[in-house]
Amino acid sequence: MALVIKGSSSGQVTVDVPATAGTNTLVLPAESGNILTNDTSGTIIQVKQTIDTAISTITNTGTASTFVDCGSLSVAITPSDSNNKILICAEVNVTSNTADRFAFFKFEGGNTASGVGASANNRQRVLKSVYFPATSSQTPVSMCYLDSPATASAVTYKVKIAPNFTNGNLLINSYAHNDADEIYIPRTANTITVMEIVV
Repeated sequence: MALVIKGSSSGQVTVDVPATAGTNTLVLPAESGNILTNDTSGTIIQVKQTIDTAISTITNTGTASTFVDCGSLSVAITPSDSNNKILICAEVNVTSNTADRFAFFKFEGGNTASGVGASANNRQRVLKSVYFPATSSQTPVSMCYLDSPATASAVTYKVKIAPNFTNGNLLINSYAHNDADEIYIPRTANTITVMEIVV
């Protein structure tokens, strides 16, 4: 038996019961809005974001390329389906307090270990590398990676950073050599955003 909903002036919508044995229940949301009837490929069904405005220092440990958390850039998401993918995007503002230095970046969590460069002997496998020609060169770093976590359990993604030198430090959201209380000195914000995408 079909349920027919007629329009106020013309047209109608027919809700037909599938030809299967047993009882099926369709639960409507209490909130007002639209019902997504088909999760088509490429549809974004949830978005999570963390914003980090704190000033933090990445202290060099004396060993090049030791990865640590990049501030508090961490966000958790629970995929609704293990087949879906997670798009991870991050924006980081970082400065070196020593000229002529590099910093390496990558994501952590899910299957992001695949989101790095190819293996090549002793070379570091990273997603992003940034060069600081001077101590005053605050550099914006943008990263994106489409992950396949293959789980419907919660996944936590992080931005990891490594100073690629054995002296000097990195600063997050602040200038390294000049933090005067002046209008030309910025205070920046870093973000990590994850989006679940239907496959």
